[in-house]
Amino acid sequence: MQKHLSSGLHMNKSNAKRKAVKICLIITAAVLLVYISVGIKLYFDSKKIRMHEEKALAVLSSADISSPETAISSLPDKLKKAQEESLEADNIANSFIWKIAGCLPFIGGDIKSAQSMTEAVDRVLNDVIPDFSAGGTEIMSIDLNNEQKKADTVLIDSAASKIVSADDKLKQIASDFGKAPDGHFSSVKNAHETCRQKLEELSERVNIYAKAAKALPIILGSDSKQTYVLGAMTPSEARSSGGLIGAVGSISADKGDFKTGDFISDLDLIEDNHGDADGDELKIFNETGPFKYSLDVRDISAYPDTSRVSQALIHVWNNSKYGQQSQADGVILTDPVFLQELISVTGNITMSDGRILTETNTAEFLLNKIYADIPSPKLQDAYFQEAANKIMSKFFANLSSKNIQKILKIFVKSAEERHFSAYSADSTVKDFFDSANIVSSVPNDEENPSVGIYVNQQRASKLDWYLKRNTKIERTSCNQNGSATYHVVYSLQNTITPEEAANGPAYVIGTSNEVYPVGTIAEKILIYPPAGGNISNLKIDKNVELAPQETSMNGKSLWLSAIAINPQETVQYEFDVTVSDKAKSVLTTDQTPAGQFKPETEYDTSKCK
Repeated sequence: MQKHLSSGLHMNKSNAKRKAVKICLIITAAVLLVYISVGIKLYFDSKKIRMHEEKALAVLSSADISSPETAISSLPDKLKKAQEESLEADNIANSFIWKIAGCLPFIGGDIKSAQSMTEAVDRVLNDVIPDFSAGGTEIMSIDLNNEQKKADTVLIDSAASKIVSADDKLKQIASDFGKAPDGHFSSVKNAHETCRQKLEELSERVNIYAKAAKALPIILGSDSKQTYVLGAMTPSEARSSGGLIGAVGSISADKGDFKTGDFISDLDLIEDNHGDADGDELKIFNETGPFKYSLDVRDISAYPDTSRVSQALIHVWNNSKYGQQSQADGVILTDPVFLQELISVTGNITMSDGRILTETNTAEFLLNKIYADIPSPKLQDAYFQEAANKIMSKFFANLSSKNIQKILKIFVKSAEERHFSAYSADSTVKDFFDSANIVSSVPNDEENPSVGIYVNQQRASKLDWYLKRNTKIERTSCNQNGSATYHVVYSLQNTITPEEAANGPAYVIGTSNEVYPVGTIAEKILIYPPAGGNISNLKIDKNVELAPQETSMNGKSLWLSAIAINPQETVQYEFDVTVSDKAKSVLTTDQTPAGQFKPETEYDTSKCK
């Protein structure tokens, strides 16, 4: 009996154990089923979230913040559509099942990742963009074509604070989002990465506007009067950064009120007043032949960095009688090509002699024809000064939100081609100028490599009007370390005809002397390697005045040489260039701007695509 009872108890225990195992299996299966079901739903939901958020961010991107006029005007409608897409994503990410799933192991990270994404986009749409749009709208409403002809600095300060606020908020959103987990599901991880990239792109764009917003009140003299020295260069007598500085003017801004000062001849700034040249600059331009620059105000544009040119011009100005009246806070460097572009905004300019300067004839007249039509150098200087004064004064009188897009394009294009540059001693304004790429320098970007080629006229003439430059760049190899090597052929052609050389004004063709006959173009050439790269195998095919030598200036290595080019003759440089292994784009050139012929570049990148 006892045995039977014991056997029954054993069976009951076995049955109970089997039931417990069965229950555990059922519970496990149920949990797995829940996980699988939730996982499947989360997977498809996350794809929907990604679709909605990408649409929301794509709508914002289509506003094209790089084009302020269209961007600001279209933002309200685009914002509404983007908010609708973001709301759909937010409803999914914060639904009941997503909240429950957020507590589950493993899946919880994906939930938090997706929710952080919807939260980030929601904050951008509801906190950042409204501030940016409001500030931009206020900026676009500013009009200098009022009775006072001055900007409303109170409105500008208000608008600037909104744009800066948008930038600060966007930086915080990007920082918070960067701390969120990126999830396990590929759809969640991909969405997280896409959102991160879009936030970075948007942040970069808004940050440029924030820098401009911080700088604008300073530029306009909201708190204190600002004086900008204008250096008028002539590419017909080339210097590395543009051309000989023939006249100097000024613009002052005081609480939004612009006033242009008269341009003065460079001769008024020469006596006992040099451009603060350092040892390297003296070595390259004053102590090395064949022609030795005095490095007074006329020659300081020989420095290839426009920030250095500007510092030297500030030194010249501040130590002159004009600087004693008003110290310089910054510099604007321009040439007739830039002034011609401004006429497309101002309209034609009528000169005192009745001549009409237009958006097609200004550069050619001021860089070449003036020397035949107005033989007196003193009258030429007066004409330059009158033209620059009238164009700049009329430009500021016509500055308004209605033509801001056209003006920005002119400034960007002119800065890219070195026809315009701006510099400020104020760190906030300088930061904006640097970010807007309106300060030119020798090659300094390893990711976007360029070779710097700068020409400097070696005789008193305006012969660079006839100098045509052409560059051929052939990629020859892609190296194992990720860098690439290019073969560069740089050609300089003297296009002046024998007849023009024989009959042209002496001020243009140069006077005949024992060094050069009339019409011969003489150049000192500076060639800089790309940042993180090098130049090798440099040679010149003929007419070498100074054999290529490797040297340095202001901490940067370069190759220095000099050549003479007779009428209708071409001289070629050939060399190999190896770029940094960080390079992400094809090798380009940064060159001295031209007056007549825009330097051309031909590419052959067929090797190792």
